[in-house]
Amino acid sequence: MLDSHQIIPAVRSLSLGEAGYLAATQALVISADKTIADMVQHLQGIHPSQIAESQLIVLVLPTAQGEKPIGVLTVSELAWAVATQRELATSALMSLARPPVTLPAQTNLQTAWDTFQAQKCAWLVLLEEQGVFAGVISRTALLEAVVERGGLAGQLSEPAPDSDYSPLICSQPVHGYWSAGLTHFLGQVGDGVAQVVNDGVWEWNLTTDRLVLSPRWKALLGYGPSELADEWATWEQRLIEEDRSTLNNLRQAVQVNQANCIQLIQRFEHRNQNIVHGLVRAVRHSAVNGEDIFWGVLTDISELARTQQELADILDSSIDGIAALRTIRNGAGQIVDFLWTAVNASAEMVLGRSRNQLLNRQLLDQVPLVRQDGLFEAYVRVVETGQAFSRSLRITQVDGRDAWLQLTAVKLGDGLTLTFRDVTQTKQAEQVLQETNQQLERRIEELKFRNREMALLSEMIDFLQVCVTVEEAYTAVADLVQALFPGCSGALFTLESTRVALEAVATWGPDPIGETLFYPDDCWALRRGRIHWAEHKHTGLLCRHAHPLGSQAESLCLPMMAQSETLGLLYLCTPQHDSLSAPKQQLARTVAEQVALAISNLRLRETLQQQSIRDPLTGLYNRRYLEEALEQAVCRARRDRSPIGAIILDIDHFKQFNDTFGHDAGDLVLQEVAQFLQSRIRGSDIACRYGGEEMTLILPGATLEETVQRAEVMCQELKYLSLRHGGQTLGAITASFGVASFPQHAVTVATLLQAADAALYQAKWAGRDRVVVAQS
Repeated sequence: MLDSHQIIPAVRSLSLGEAGYLAATQALVISADKTIADMVQHLQGIHPSQIAESQLIVLVLPTAQGEKPIGVLTVSELAWAVATQRELATSALMSLARPPVTLPAQTNLQTAWDTFQAQKCAWLVLLEEQGVFAGVISRTALLEAVVERGGLAGQLSEPAPDSDYSPLICSQPVHGYWSAGLTHFLGQVGDGVAQVVNDGVWEWNLTTDRLVLSPRWKALLGYGPSELADEWATWEQRLIEEDRSTLNNLRQAVQVNQANCIQLIQRFEHRNQNIVHGLVRAVRHSAVNGEDIFWGVLTDISELARTQQELADILDSSIDGIAALRTIRNGAGQIVDFLWTAVNASAEMVLGRSRNQLLNRQLLDQVPLVRQDGLFEAYVRVVETGQAFSRSLRITQVDGRDAWLQLTAVKLGDGLTLTFRDVTQTKQAEQVLQETNQQLERRIEELKFRNREMALLSEMIDFLQVCVTVEEAYTAVADLVQALFPGCSGALFTLESTRVALEAVATWGPDPIGETLFYPDDCWALRRGRIHWAEHKHTGLLCRHAHPLGSQAESLCLPMMAQSETLGLLYLCTPQHDSLSAPKQQLARTVAEQVALAISNLRLRETLQQQSIRDPLTGLYNRRYLEEALEQAVCRARRDRSPIGAIILDIDHFKQFNDTFGHDAGDLVLQEVAQFLQSRIRGSDIACRYGGEEMTLILPGATLEETVQRAEVMCQELKYLSLRHGGQTLGAITASFGVASFPQHAVTVATLLQAADAALYQAKWAGRDRVVVAQS
């Protein structure tokens, strides 16, 4: 393995063929794994005279056959990197290198010339067999050979020490033969040969303040060698006005030793008034005679500038943000950061920074958030794996608006390109679609909930329709309303028979509802005749019958009306805010209407039923009901083997009341006797008006003895009933009683009534005002 300090001998003779072969120019051979700092340290240990003769650094990898070159860079490029690079200790030397242009070591002058012309390179690397490094040849050395040999067919000889005219650029001046070599070269190269040199050479002697411009320098601007004077005024006059201050500033920096290397692009005005973009590169060194020299070249990069401008225009015309980044690696070759190398106008807008704020600056310094977002690691993976990366990002722009970007990273060389596509409209459309879908889902859920409510409401209506009594309906409402209003407590109030107060007939829920008996004036809904919703934090609007549940609580009062008649009140309350929303209030309104209608229908049904089974004058059951109820009682008695007592009574001399006092008095007697009987029977007994002034009592479970005893008691107590009508006393009221018992006197309804009726007639024939038991 070559030592990293080893220098290939400056000149070594190669076997010459018929056309002649090139001799090698010396070069520094360095291991490819070194950093920039390593190289600077190595150069500090080499004698300046050796460095002055070494123009090229060749990076090699060791193999069994020898060192194979994998990259080259000039000492001037190294010096420029030293002057501008921040992280010398972590930046790999390989990051400055480019692939070498190679030729076999046995190469003749013509082949080398053709290769330089085709590749437009400054150096050729010569290789032995199996790709082992042999040496290098510079374009300057080639031109020297052309001059000295008088053509491409001449033979090369070993050049003199002062005949190497390639520049050395570094951060500190070194001794060498550059001034004499440049002067010798400019004097020897004729116009014909100079035309093959693409770069214009210039030299500034700071000691004498003399500026030398080569004919090629002048030709680049369209002038002959004698048409432009070798002075700074010529340079400045050829520059466009915007670039003149930069030239003056650089001259001042060089004169005060603040700059030892120069590299910049300047715009010159060509003779034909076109703009020539020139790359100006120069380096300070000391000549052998002690003079302070700045040596440089001017390279016409107009075509490249036009191409770059066209590319920049294309990039700037893109609505997508585009940027390019180059890796920054440490000594171990690991990526530690990226350098901004290109940014278009759209990217400036997206990133909120100008090109001047980004170009040649490190990514993490300018956009540190990429580390938090995980983008930096993603960029590293793109470079290391070559796989593209894409992600949607939400950013806040300079004007404060939120925007969505589709970020795409693609590997490009030892770096990557970033594309920022504004997908805000797409995202907004997606968001609108998502919100629409969410609204649709909510609507569907609301419809499902409404369908469930309608099903429960329909179920409640069905239950109310099949309820037989109002009391049964009250119980059903308590359970069904609770299912319709989960989380709510409530009560159902109806007007009592006197219609003075409302009484709770059904309650549900865990929370207290307040008063269970109150006057209509205590409720805002009943006073206003409309629904009343109240928040409990507003106590002045809360009904007096309601119980306060807290500041977040709500209550709802709904009058129940049917056919313009107030039947009662539906009351709901909840400690949770917004539980009684507008849809819930509408549902409660429907529930109240249905409950009121059901109660009204049940009451009407009960009225009709009572009218069909009760005597309208006395309020007692009629004969039709008597026969149906007695049939059921007989069936139960047969099943239970229990007795039934039957009493038929007839008011004595009832016709006299009608004849003497009028039919109203007779009706009064019937009503009072009916009330008398109702007050003397049990709840399971049945009192009926059998016909005319006859009335019947059915006593289920009563034996004959019990029936007779009760008949005797009523016969005696009836005499004490005193009635007045029209200011007159109606006199004493007596009745005749006939008693029969099931199954002792009969086994059917008809025979039982016949037996009691027969006993009644016997009592009348026996003188009335007595109790007679049927014959067995």
